Amino acid sequence: MASAWRVIGLVLLLAAGCRGRPPVVAITERELMAELTYTEEPGTHTWRTFRPRPGARIPAEGIWQRYAPFIGIPSAALVQIRPARPHGIIPGAVLIDYQQRHLGYPVGGYGYSVAVKDGLLWDGAGKVMTGLPMTLPAPISRERAAEIALAHVDRKGPWPSLPLAVDPNAPWPWVAAPGRWTPPQQHLVLGSLSFQPRGIDFQLLWEFSFSGSGLLGPGTMTIDAVTGAVLATTSGLIE
Repeated sequence: MASAWRVIGLVLLLAAGCRGRPPVVAITERELMAELTYTEEPGTHTWRTFRPRPGARIPAEGIWQRYAPFIGIPSAALVQIRPARPHGIIPGAVLIDYQQRHLGYPVGGYGYSVAVKDGLLWDGAGKVMTGLPMTLPAPISRERAAEIALAHVDRKGPWPSLPLAVDPNAPWPWVAAPGRWTPPQQHLVLGSLSFQPRGIDFQLLWEFSFSGSGLLGPGTMTIDAVTGAVLATTSGLIE
């Protein structure tokens, strides 16, 4: 698989050059071993951690065009998801977070955090998944997923001033007291509930977090984004 992505990477680099954009320099496997060390994720044999070898100066810009073919995914599958943030340990360094995406969907829990100092790669850690489904069915709508999730929550509340506990038609806490409670957070992801998943185990999921919603439970909920079945919940606390 990794060899196939290396060929694809070279084709994309040549195409970029033909369009007038300066391509990122492609490297050989020997060059990779000379400038970088890495550890592998046991199940997928993709990179878990990586860092330059002593004395190597690797520009942080374009690192995925440089290394993704060796990891086993296309470089476009890793997308920066937020601005760089100060590193909590390395003075003068920043952390840049990259989310793995596949067919337009975020792959839940997969990606890398990369430490950068003075424009150079310091180290990186995370994981990616290979062998993901090449096609995906259409998911249910955000609104329908929310209806299903709310039909499975504990409507009881701890507030004497709110009639939710005795009236099933009472407003939700974030409607009755918007300054105190917030609606559940909702995200559509490509994910798996398997303990040691493979790419073929991944499916579209609606994930809900009820933190700060004013509900007794659950804390989180995972819904099959195609069938609408509730797949998992965790206990929750009032926040």
